[in-house]
Amino acid sequence: MLRAGVTKEKIFKLSEKISNKEGYENLTMGHLARELGIKTPSLYKHVSDLEEIQEYLAVRGLSLLRFRLESLSHFSDIKYFNACVLEYRRFALENPGLYAAFQKTHVNRSTAVQLEAKKILDLIFRMLLEINIKKKDLISAARALRSCIHGFITLEKSGGFGMPEDLNKSFSYMIKIFIRGMSDSVK
Repeated sequence: MLRAGVTKEKIFKLSEKISNKEGYENLTMGHLARELGIKTPSLYKHVSDLEEIQEYLAVRGLSLLRFRLESLSHFSDIKYFNACVLEYRRFALENPGLYAAFQKTHVNRSTAVQLEAKKILDLIFRMLLEINIKKKDLISAARALRSCIHGFITLEKSGGFGMPEDLNKSFSYMIKIFIRGMSDSVK
């Protein structure tokens, strides 16, 4: 018999809360069960395994990020690009668990994760086209951009920037250098 009040949706919401507050890497079936006041085997009446929960978190994170980036579509050119990279960083800092959930490669993930990842990639391609990146260079430029943003976010979250310089200023500076470098590559 299923414990009253425990549902798949409740498990998913709790997993999102735990991963955002305590870290994606700290999300375990045992932790979820303790928080729900049930024994770990009881979770398997609602979800197949931790991977199902991780897939949910990846799709949820990608969907939320996509929604936030799509809300900026009224901008164009460099304003669109800048607004998107700032929103990408903001999302990662506000939702560290969801952000971590979709960092694994999407090749071996569920169809739902792959579809959401493709939508994000299409938005990133649009961002890059707005700053005049050639279509033939989109994949390399997207990888370079993601590496810059993810590297900055990773260092920021881990306390890797110990100097008193404003992080927003440093992030904006990095993006300006990225754009300048990409502009030089299209000449």
